[in-house]
Amino acid sequence: MCKDAHSPYPRVFPCSEVPVVERDHTGVGISVNKDFKNVNWVAVPGYDLFTHGVTPNADHVDQAAIDEMIKQALDKKIYFGLRAKDGISRFEFGTPEYEKAVAKSGFHRLRDSIWSRLKMCSNSAPEAELKTMADYLNSRNQMYAEAADKTFEYHWSMLYDNCSHVSNNALAAIGVRDEIKVNRSFFVQIGNLAVLGTDYRRFKRLCITEKIDFDSVYGDARRWKALFEKGFLPTGFGALSIEFSVYANNDFYHSDLGALALPAKPLFKAMEFGPLEGCVH
Repeated sequence: MCKDAHSPYPRVFPCSEVPVVERDHTGVGISVNKDFKNVNWVAVPGYDLFTHGVTPNADHVDQAAIDEMIKQALDKKIYFGLRAKDGISRFEFGTPEYEKAVAKSGFHRLRDSIWSRLKMCSNSAPEAELKTMADYLNSRNQMYAEAADKTFEYHWSMLYDNCSHVSNNALAAIGVRDEIKVNRSFFVQIGNLAVLGTDYRRFKRLCITEKIDFDSVYGDARRWKALFEKGFLPTGFGALSIEFSVYANNDFYHSDLGALALPAKPLFKAMEFGPLEGCVH
């Protein structure tokens, strides 16, 4: 998918809808961010930018890398049109100063996604289903960005509405997973948790490691439903999986914990890193 450069808030669509000569990127990263009022997620255009970031000094995550990524965020308007929650920016909305302040503040969560977390990636959705997935993702931002009641805002919650809900339900939209409802009662929600690592491994098993024969497909309700309702099997040729480890060569966090990185001392002075609550899809 690609980012819609003409939308006043983050939206995506299949790259095939744009002629190749007009594309300035291929692939888009979806990052849930709790710091904004009027969107559920932000879109980072370009596979390489989202997966590896920009590290001018030989894959070393230092101040130069941070500065360059913030510059890229401004150039590519990653945070354009986003309304920060109270306390993030003292500048007037819509001004260059506001956008720069929001980019600096919002980037700390994107930094976590790009460099200081294990990234688990799978590719299985056929081209024909990307439009359906994009429609779901766009609906999540549209409900906040175009709300008549401007007090209706996105509120991130580990239990009720977190980043794993977005990735799981985008897959549910194309028939690969069952939908996990958001903002339900405590007892309903606690029995239907959305956990990124667990969801990823289930998806990986479904799309990559399962057998492709009649008995195994017929015996798997999810794959059987996808085959007959959507016309494709999640498991098949072209379904790939790869994991990218934490960037160990850095100045800002400890990277010896595997999938999790903690801030190192002294803490990065140019911005305040919040808890590791954002995530990447």
